[in-house]
Amino acid sequence: MKRIFVFIAACACISACGTASKVTPTDNPENSGVEPGMTRVDTVCYLLGANTGIMINTNDFFENIDEMNVDMLMKGFADAMNAGKPEIMNPYASLQDTVWVQKFQVNPYDMNQILNDYLADRAAEKAELQKTGGAGD
Repeated sequence: MKRIFVFIAACACISACGTASKVTPTDNPENSGVEPGMTRVDTVCYLLGANTGIMINTNDFFENIDEMNVDMLMKGFADAMNAGKPEIMNPYASLQDTVWVQKFQVNPYDMNQILNDYLADRAAEKAELQKTGGAGD
């Protein structure tokens, strides 16, 4: 699991790290959450990785974190970083930025529905296991 957080945090920093000056809480009280020796960008990158990990664990995406395909996680992250911003971001819009969509293996406008369906299926599986007395999380 630690490996996943390292990968996520490292990738979150790829495009932003390297040029920021070192910031410590005493240098800039507005950034009191920044660890000494870390840049503000380092801190933000770390927190993006931590936030992703927390979201994955909190929403119970996997029965066992070992079933997570880190290569596909990184591929999706890299695709999103390389795709840039879409012209149309509203996932409920009838129009889509078709050029932007082609930069992904799965239509990102469908992301929320696909993730919600997956989580609903996971919840149903867990409920069935509990009902039948099977082992669950």
